[in-house]
Order: sequence, then structure tokens, then C-alpha cells
Amino acid sequence: MICQRKKKKLIDFIFSKEKIEGGFSFTRSTPPTIEDTYFALRLLKELGENYVNKKTQEYIKKININEKTGLKQLYRLVYLYDFYSLYGNKLVVRNYFSSSVFNYDIDKISDIYYIVMIKELLKMGIELNQKVIGFLTGVTPEKLGYISECAQYVITMNKLRLPFVKERFIQWVRDAQNPDGCFGFTLKTTSFLENTYHALRALKVLGSKPRNMENCERFIYSCLTKSGGFGRQSNTVPTLEYSYYAIVNLKILDEMKKKGL
Repeated sequence: MICQRKKKKLIDFIFSKEKIEGGFSFTRSTPPTIEDTYFALRLLKELGENYVNKKTQEYIKKININEKTGLKQLYRLVYLYDFYSLYGNKLVVRNYFSSSVFNYDIDKISDIYYIVMIKELLKMGIELNQKVIGFLTGVTPEKLGYISECAQYVITMNKLRLPFVKERFIQWVRDAQNPDGCFGFTLKTTSFLENTYHALRALKVLGSKPRNMENCERFIYSCLTKSGGFGRQSNTVPTLEYSYYAIVNLKILDEMKKKGL
């Protein structure tokens, strides 16, 4: 995936974002955030690092949910609770989801995606109703338009074991690859690491690969900075989020190579 020297430098970069009071932040001078802590812990796990910090655990334990907590934020919180085996916090979320969450007003793919991901982490059964099935039926990549939504749809349908025209999504995602090797928000738009992350995750589930894997890998490495972290493009500020996307992207490409895709 990455050599030991680059790995060590990346780990140093991650810990440069750790707060004395626990958690992680974009800079040393700003308070810890759920987002940065989520990406830091996910990244350390991808790198095989056994991270233990009681202050970070306490920081996560004290974070509460409320009616204003969005589904994406809730998923990241549940991941953090699960990371530290905070069963009390997970029980609160389970109770929050005790009624059929699919009765919510669902108006986008991301809602269903995060609900499925949350329930999977909580080991809760997923009950489909006709409203959700109807919402998912007949969805096409052209209708969705964005790489991120296509990935969420493909992953959701795979987890729910629902049929869809996989070949159409494979072709659309592969056609979205730019000459520089990576992917934009939609067709023929500027490449960024986050969009490449979504595209590769979708292709992995679909059992396919990008048309040009070498250029894709080259683009990802071009985002590596002297600090050891990755930016969303070359010559951009490195963050924990984009560093996570970079490592997962490289890992997926390695898996594709090993499978001979």
C-alpha cells in the first residue's frame, strides 16, 4: 500500500492533530471534532495501529445525540462508540432507532445508506417497507448524477441484497474517470480524492475496476505532502479526512491488482 517510511510519516501527521484533552482536530489551536476524530481513528485502524487513549474515549463518551444530529454525523458517532465498545452510548442510539427508522421522510439515497450503515454497526435488523423499496426501484446512475450517490446506492443495494442493473452502474462509473486517473463529483468534472474514494468503493462492490489504474494510483500519490498527510488534490492542505480517503483508495487498488481485475 505505502512504504514503511511514508507510513511512519503519515502516522506522525495523524498524531500531530491529536488534542491534549482527547480527540483530534484540524489544527492544534482548535477544539476536537467528531469528524476529525472519526477520520483519525479510521485511518489508524487502516494502518494497523492499535490506538488507545482514555481521554479520547472520554471525549467520545460525552458526545450526545439529539433531534438535530444528522444521519451522517450519527453514523460517525456510532462508529466511534463501536470503536471503544461504548455499549451504553450504542444503547441510546438503538433506543433512538427503536421505531422503524424507515418511516422517516426519506427523500435521498444518502438517508437510506446511512440508516443501513448505522443499523449494521448496531447489529439491528433492517426492515424494508414498500415506500423504501419503491424509492430504490428503477434508480439509474444518470438519475443520481453524483459519484457519491452512485456509490451509496450500489453499497446499499448490495447490503440489502436487492437486484439492480449492475452493468449500467459499472459503465457509468468507469466512464467518469478523468484522463488524470481520478474522478470528479460527476462526469467530466475536476478530480478530487473524495470522489475517487466513492468511485473505487462502488467498483469494488460491483466487481470491476477503473479503466486506468496506473494513472489513478499516480494521482493519489500526487496528493501526498511533505508533512506526511494527503490533500484532496496535489498542492492542497493535508487533512485527516483526505489522508483516510487516500489510504483506502490505495488499499482498494492493491486488492484489485491481487484479484487480477
